[in-house]
Amino acid sequence: MRALLDRAVPGSTSEKRWFFLLFLLAAALRFAGYGRIDLQHDEISALVRIFPSAWETLRVGVMERDTHPPGVQLFEWAWTGLFGMAPWVVKLPFTLMGLASIWLLYRVALRLAGAQVALVTTVFLATLQYTVMYHQLARPYAAGAFTIALLADQLLAYRESPTRCRLLGIGIAALASAYIHHFSLLTAGLMMGSALLWSAPDQRRSLLGVSAICALLYLPNIPIFLHQ
Repeated sequence: MRALLDRAVPGSTSEKRWFFLLFLLAAALRFAGYGRIDLQHDEISALVRIFPSAWETLRVGVMERDTHPPGVQLFEWAWTGLFGMAPWVVKLPFTLMGLASIWLLYRVALRLAGAQVALVTTVFLATLQYTVMYHQLARPYAAGAFTIALLADQLLAYRESPTRCRLLGIGIAALASAYIHHFSLLTAGLMMGSALLWSAPDQRRSLLGVSAICALLYLPNIPIFLHQ
């Protein structure tokens, strides 16, 4: 258990303690008065574009009445079908993804710039009104932050120790980013492209393979995008 925790949250003992305190603060700010936070216009717009079937939600709710990729809309169709449309229920998975992105970006910053930068980054992500608010919205923003942070974390981990598991994580994060938002697709593309520049030759071949698979799996969204 201790080894698993050390892998999940790297750093010295004091750095871990500071991170956990900041993470608890981030959670407290996001969940304060959570049950009283109303749905905003964009969230309601997404809910009224949910139809009984996934195909109708895709055809009408996404292709005809939206300008985003279908990932979040189809997720909300499945989530609300299981758990209902109470505001806190609709928002919950996005808030959890926002919190997870803080953890992942701490790991990324620690690898790239050291503990001080990682903790300062965590302070800002945990407390800025901008991030607190957008982590409370059932829209693509927290989801996109999570998948991009996951992609960065897995790319850096793969550079240090190339394993199939991390390669799979790269592919899942990149493909999810593509289906969540056009901007997260652009960001993921830039990240994958830059990874090809610093990767070793054998890693480059694997990353090119994953990129090709992601491109193929993104093809079903091209007709949706052109229709939109």
